[in-house]
Amino acid sequence: MEAIEVSTEFAVSPKRLYEAWLDGSQHGAMTGAVASVEAWVGGQHTAWDGYIWGRILELEPYRRIVQTWRTSEFPLGSVDSRLEILLEPTALGTRLVLRHTQIPDGQGEMYRVGWDESYFQPMRAYFRVAEPMPMGVVREAPKVSAQKAPKKVSKRAKKVSKRPKKKVAKKVTKKVSKRPKKKVTKRVKKKVIKRSKRKPTKKVKRAVKRR
Repeated sequence: MEAIEVSTEFAVSPKRLYEAWLDGSQHGAMTGAVASVEAWVGGQHTAWDGYIWGRILELEPYRRIVQTWRTSEFPLGSVDSRLEILLEPTALGTRLVLRHTQIPDGQGEMYRVGWDESYFQPMRAYFRVAEPMPMGVVREAPKVSAQKAPKKVSKRAKKVSKRPKKKVAKKVTKKVSKRPKKKVTKRVKKKVIKRSKRKPTKKVKRAVKRR
């Protein structure tokens, strides 16, 4: 015969876990399959649509449950296995320790995996939805590391922002200040000089003589 021990933690009180395990409707809801429980010593229990069955041997409210336990895969003539469930309060809620003994040879590892996949995982999902977090327990927010802007990037950004301004300013001032002023002043001077050198017309001469 083989024996295994598995444990996990739930964010609910030992009282809540104890009552859910021994209530047929809640046991079925938290595992996702039909279950029935007679919650007294000597009472019968079934789970997973009749795949599991047995009797309750011992009860210590909110602390310990002991059952006989077998499945339809036990060999003919084999004795029932023994299941002991211990509930220990923790900061998060409850640590459930499951001791499964007198398992038929060759089936221990199969049930170790089965307890996690067929009980613990669906139970976590069930209690996460059905129950609020216990008083004083706060879910930790994901840690996000603060990212500092690298100094090199900021300096380059400053250089880039300054360079184009200087170049553009120089080019614009050179084009505007040099080209138009020189050409305009020369043309104006030439026109003024040409006009001053022109000879007076006959009409102008006559007007001068009359004066």
